Amino acid sequence: MLVLLPLPALVPAVQWAIGRLAGHPAQTMLLLTGFWSDRLLLLTLAVTPVAALFALPRLVLVRRMVGLAAGGYALAHLGIYALQQGFAWGFIVTQMVRHPVLTIGTLSILGMAALAVTSTDGWVRRLGRAWKRLHLLIHPATVLALLHTFMEAPTSVDRAATFSGLYLWLLGWRLLPRGLRRHPLALFLLAPAAAALTAGLEAGWYAIATGIPAGRVFAANFSLIAGLRPAHWVGLVALAAAAATTIRRMMTRAPGSGMNNPAGLPPKLAATGGGRRGSAGN
Repeated sequence: MLVLLPLPALVPAVQWAIGRLAGHPAQTMLLLTGFWSDRLLLLTLAVTPVAALFALPRLVLVRRMVGLAAGGYALAHLGIYALQQGFAWGFIVTQMVRHPVLTIGTLSILGMAALAVTSTDGWVRRLGRAWKRLHLLIHPATVLALLHTFMEAPTSVDRAATFSGLYLWLLGWRLLPRGLRRHPLALFLLAPAAAALTAGLEAGWYAIATGIPAGRVFAANFSLIAGLRPAHWVGLVALAAAAATTIRRMMTRAPGSGMNNPAGLPPKLAATGGGRRGSAGN
């Protein structure tokens, strides 16, 4: 995993270094690092739901790694912007203060930097219970990063709206009572709710940023004439998660299913849960 995370930027970075990256290399890398920072932030937040929905407790071990990669891409994004400005730090700071899009992006990166610095085992021990509260910063950092993405291209926000809709789904899952987080009905109801919120968010953005009537944009998310819209993608992902969870639940409960005895225990031990330790994954 640690080797794979830098790969999306490594290949174009090498092409840039040898003069083989087409177009405007610095701008291409700026957009690419921003895209992957957003994507990895969402993947970091997705680890907990996926681990819970599919009974994969060891998956949380990669969460820190993915979060650090998201911070790394964000810092690379900032570094490439500084390169474009000739590392004129006085000018860069002035721009960050004067332009909201840069201010918001910088605040998000500062939040991610704080998370990265305190991700070591030493900081976990040092901060104790406060560590979890501090790492709730991932939510404002993600919101600011997504707002920055909206503001970078205010008239073309498909990616920003889709990522924001997926974030709303992940947040909605966390807001569900613990007893409902793996309940198929709750997950199926969460899918259209997240899709509708995505449509509303995109419509509201266009209405504010461009003056396009919100109703027209909202309606477009419930039609396939113009192809798949952000609300469609969010709804499909959420429905896929609900369907996969339901199928897994049915297989687990099916008589004679191997998932009832995942450790391959003798029948008597499997029937009793193999002792207390055997029931830890339920």
